[in-house]
Amino acid sequence: MNASVRIIFALLLLANGSLYFVAQDRKDSLIKQVESIEAGKNAGKLKIFNDSLPEEKEISQLAGRLTKLGSRLNLSIPGVHYDPIKNDANGYKNMVFTLSVSGEYKNIRRFIYEIETMDKLMYIESLTLRKTSQDKDNMTIDLQVSTFFN
Repeated sequence: MNASVRIIFALLLLANGSLYFVAQDRKDSLIKQVESIEAGKNAGKLKIFNDSLPEEKEISQLAGRLTKLGSRLNLSIPGVHYDPIKNDANGYKNMVFTLSVSGEYKNIRRFIYEIETMDKLMYIESLTLRKTSQDKDNMTIDLQVSTFFN
């Protein structure tokens, strides 16, 4: 290679190397921007989650809401029992409600749907279905319904 070709080649390598570093810096900058946006989105999602949790003072009201819901759907709920509050590893407290619900299948199904779509986050931890009479539409479910709060 002649000397001027070597110089041009070296300059091209230098320029490409510089372009590589500029591109890498731009990529790193974009990654940081995306991470920042994601952190903001997650903060928003965390706020929505926290807003869906009941406050501690609402816990006894939730037991009443379960009973009223059952009554509205013509279901029999002899009682709602609370299990002690447990602290979660993430700093949330957990309350478990235990109850038996008897009635027509379609009403029990609606009861479960209503629990899962309440404005305050509640979820069904366990459900046991058992037949209680010869009437094929009547049955009983034993439920453990759980919620978290701060």
